[in-house]
Amino acid sequence: MFELEHGLIGLGDSSDDVFDSGIENLERLFSDLGAKQIRERLKLNATVHHAPDKDALSWHQTLLSDDR
Repeated sequence: MFELEHGLIGLGDSSDDVFDSGIENLERLFSDLGAKQIRERLKLNATVHHAPDKDALSWHQTLLSDDR
């Protein structure tokens, strides 16, 4: 058996009633499946983060460089 690890990035718009609910549901599902969270999820708000791709890339590069 293998260990499942995850790090999640969510992009949404805080003016939406269900802002970030999709990524929260995925995080809960992964947890229910026994997956280990290896980094706090990144929540990007499209109304604030005008370059979400750059923020996500920075988060991802940090994830890859972390010693686990």
